[in-house]
Amino acid sequence: MENSRVDRLWDRTRSLYSRHRYHGVADDRQPDQTELIGVHGQPPASSLSSFLEIPQASYSSAAQPASVDEDDGLLECAGNRRIQAVTRAENFDPISRTQKTEWIDGVYLCARAGAFILLINLVFIAIAAGLASRHPENGSLSDSAVIYEGSCDVSKRWDIALHLIINILSTSILAASNYCMQTIIAPTREEVDAHHAQRKWLDIGTASVRNLSAIGRDRLALWVILMITATPFHLMYNSIIFGSSSTVKYRAVIGPKDLNSSNIWNLTTPGLEKCFMSSASDLSWDEFASEIADGNYRRISTQQCIQTSQTTQSGIKGIIALADNLTISNGGNTSILETAIKNYGQRASGNMFHDSFLSAARFFNQSAGLHSTTACLNTNANQEPFTYNASQDSYTGLSGYGVNEYNITGCLTIKAPEHCQLLYSPAISIAIMLAGCAKVAAMFFAARISRGRLPPLLTIGDAISSFLTNPDPTTEGLCWITAADIQKGHWKSVKSTGRFTVTPPNSLGEAITYKRLSKRKFWMRAASCWRWAATLFMCLSCIIVGICLFEFYTMYGMNQFTHDVKQWFSSTIDTRSYGFVAALEGASWTMLSAVVVANTPQLIITICYYCYNGVLTSILAASEYSSYGVKRKPLRVTWPIKGSQQRSTYWLSIPYQYTAPILVLYMALHWLVSQSIFYLVLVPYVRDERINSDTISSLSYSSTPILLSILVGALMMLILFTLAFRKFDSVIPLASSSSAAISAACHPPKDESLDTAALGLVKWGQTISPAPWAMVGFQGINDQEEHCSFTSLDTVSPTMTKLYA
Repeated sequence: MENSRVDRLWDRTRSLYSRHRYHGVADDRQPDQTELIGVHGQPPASSLSSFLEIPQASYSSAAQPASVDEDDGLLECAGNRRIQAVTRAENFDPISRTQKTEWIDGVYLCARAGAFILLINLVFIAIAAGLASRHPENGSLSDSAVIYEGSCDVSKRWDIALHLIINILSTSILAASNYCMQTIIAPTREEVDAHHAQRKWLDIGTASVRNLSAIGRDRLALWVILMITATPFHLMYNSIIFGSSSTVKYRAVIGPKDLNSSNIWNLTTPGLEKCFMSSASDLSWDEFASEIADGNYRRISTQQCIQTSQTTQSGIKGIIALADNLTISNGGNTSILETAIKNYGQRASGNMFHDSFLSAARFFNQSAGLHSTTACLNTNANQEPFTYNASQDSYTGLSGYGVNEYNITGCLTIKAPEHCQLLYSPAISIAIMLAGCAKVAAMFFAARISRGRLPPLLTIGDAISSFLTNPDPTTEGLCWITAADIQKGHWKSVKSTGRFTVTPPNSLGEAITYKRLSKRKFWMRAASCWRWAATLFMCLSCIIVGICLFEFYTMYGMNQFTHDVKQWFSSTIDTRSYGFVAALEGASWTMLSAVVVANTPQLIITICYYCYNGVLTSILAASEYSSYGVKRKPLRVTWPIKGSQQRSTYWLSIPYQYTAPILVLYMALHWLVSQSIFYLVLVPYVRDERINSDTISSLSYSSTPILLSILVGALMMLILFTLAFRKFDSVIPLASSSSAAISAACHPPKDESLDTAALGLVKWGQTISPAPWAMVGFQGINDQEEHCSFTSLDTVSPTMTKLYA
């Protein structure tokens, strides 16, 4: 008789539960909203039966089992409690019809943002194609097309600005894609309950691979598409635009200090007319004098002259160093003198100055006279008039050439037309557009298929709200459990006569085990060991590789870092500021191979960021979770319920105060890496003619952005380490992202109004009212055994001396 009554009681509970299901986070109820939401499915039978078939002894604590008569009454009381919970779910739908679809707005917002970014890319590509059509040298099937040719200063600034825009756009569309990916794998309450029934847990609030096993094939396919379509953005996007630099052959001569456009022709002599042009690529005396006479020059200081003479140039085809002891009256033979400064293509002479002094010699052998056999520089014997002795820091002149040092008071630089180019790749543009279209389509489709899906638990606040409204019976009596305990198997299914019991391994068969809480822990404990190991390995490896590359460059890079910094922010082209990566023996760099290799670090940086972001998300979410143990405050959820005190000031699990600076640093790092290793085309010009045979097309690197990348990466790691060694605010068990550990902390006392518990201010602590299962098997009060939970009721601070369950 008694058994049949119990059976009928459980049958009624089962039938009620099967007609209605939980719909996630609680919502405010409007008086006129009385429509019940239809059933979308039924939870696994094991989820309910494992709870309903718990033996009578499983609800007793450390006290002795109750008698048979007491068991019947207590069991009926427990059944009534369960029926009331189900009836509450029936009469109080925690999510209104509007709220059930409101969470999809975030996915639609990201999809629209992706479509807008795709449109911006399309506009940029159309503009680039239009500009390219104006240049006749562009082939119809070329790998690259010129969109600008002219000033190197303009080209370089546009190159930097466009790459900055590209990195902002790529970061934005990848962030939108990542949000959609996280919503795809974020579990619903139904999925969490199904896994908890099997004593399995899911991750909440983080992008977890574990959750892939809990989603359907359609969501898995979309997740894979979003992941794959991110690859072209990493490997190619930064090389959709690249620059081509030009260099001009030039040399330096010494001239009188009073030289100007009005008196240059006064220096003409037969010796200069014959010997000034030492090779076919040099300017003749008439061409040289004409440039000065036309005013096509610029006056610079001695220091600027020293710096200019050490570099290859794109807008200079001659330098006249003005000696303070030479004047026009000295005549051309003795006041226009040859120096050792000759720069061509990627070759530069280096520093030929000794302080402000520069050695020079005449253009011809002064003892030979001016006749048909006059020995001019580099005509027959291929001799220089002087050689530099590095050990003695002095110049040695050949007999008859009269090498002397002259104090330089300034210089004149003869201007040359610049031929720097800005190019874009049509092939890469098409690849980026196709990948972007596929990504945006996947995001819109993810929003569409999610319309019939229950709201996922995107943040820990969503999970707390859900579990407070409808506590999970599979985690009762485990308020002490942590994510680490879950992983160690302290929460598992133990089959006993075909029934599931919540039994820790060493609890001697008792259903409720009381334990002491742990002390406050460091933030670093919030992330798993493998997350930390992956993050440290990837990030530190990148920093070490960057340091090695920087050290290698400064050892063989032919220039000092301070000079490289100035060159990086100037429009002049100094090939000594770049390192050229040689291709494998017997091969050469093609554009595609150089682009892929140059952008491979971008993919590695993204992987590092995924690891970094996983750790950062874990510790910040755990910090927010722990703060509820010291202060009563509203829950932070993805979409707050209208009329409640819930807030949503976070984008998923990271506060804006951390999101903004980290994203800025991340974009800056991507941009700096794109400037560190890049595809470079260097085209030499001689007498305004392009020398294609000497064109350099190579993978290159630059020291300044490499060092800045190292500093930015080190700063990001310093931020992470600083946060890692902070301590949590309270002794709340560290749940991390474990759904089971979060659920275990959300069993409010029996006096709690579950309908409104999550809508106002909540706090975690030792409850004043008894635990929800205290009515079952209650045999008296033990002052050393208490219960902790999130609740909207008053709490007291837990102690390290009491036991909790």
